[in-house]
Amino acid sequence: MPTYTINASGSGSLVSDAEEFFPGYSAARAGTEEVNTVTGEGLLCGQNRTGGGYRVYQSFVAFDLEDIPAGETILAVTLKLYGDNDEMGANKIIDAYSRDWGSTLTVVDFVPGATLASLTKLASLHGSGFIDGGYNTFISEAGFVGAIVPGGMLRIVLAGADQRTGVAPSASEYLDFLVSGSPPRLEITTSKPGKGRMFNGF
Repeated sequence: MPTYTINASGSGSLVSDAEEFFPGYSAARAGTEEVNTVTGEGLLCGQNRTGGGYRVYQSFVAFDLEDIPAGETILAVTLKLYGDNDEMGANKIIDAYSRDWGSTLTVVDFVPGATLASLTKLASLHGSGFIDGGYNTFISEAGFVGAIVPGGMLRIVLAGADQRTGVAPSASEYLDFLVSGSPPRLEITTSKPGKGRMFNGF
């Protein structure tokens, strides 16, 4: 059974900001006040309570699956991201969802917290298992294999579970993952015999 390692072909992060007292956390969670592209950082996921308000971070990753041969049956999929900084409590969770955000990430791609539950969840990472300076393996959902289409594209949004459930942060509660040099990757195991290969998006 070959295993294909596919590096991300695109990625980025968005941050939703809102002042503490008005419009408050609900606006930051929904992305209705101010949403910006995160620059000069890796991939930020989770939430943060700043001195004067709230920030909600989402990260977006794309994988080009064109090199997976047509006809192969997908048996298992694993998402891995390289940890760079841990600002999240051990009891917090980052979820990965299937979300087609298109070929270019823009601020309109921010997903409101109330919408996250309607997306297909692919995998999750618990803060207690975060590795700073190494690849973090997300725990895959059963439906992850169904999101893999040989020859297609897989686009993912990563967000904190607290954004989905509407739990406001009391402090810094986010994770930072590297992109350059240690890109996000998928490991895909199929049923046909083969050697397995690595495909670099970066």
